[in-house]
Amino acid sequence: MDNVQITGTVVVGLGCLITIVLPILKLNGSIVELTVEMRNMRERDVTRDKRIEKHGKEIDEIRETVSDHKHELSNHETRLKTLERK
Repeated sequence: MDNVQITGTVVVGLGCLITIVLPILKLNGSIVELTVEMRNMRERDVTRDKRIEKHGKEIDEIRETVSDHKHELSNHETRLKTLERK
């Protein structure tokens, strides 16, 4: 083999290597970016779940208060009807 053939073989080999390595590096970068986004999404989900739980408790308290008020209103209506009959 002479120098021209060796140089040609090396150039073709490097071209093939670059053709294979570049997409793999891009894919690796995309995987890393996706992993970071998934971690951030999980952290945001935890925060969102805590807020939803807090709001759920507030809604339950409001419903309980409304129920108590309805019961009181019903008692007052009953008293008024009783007084009207007398």
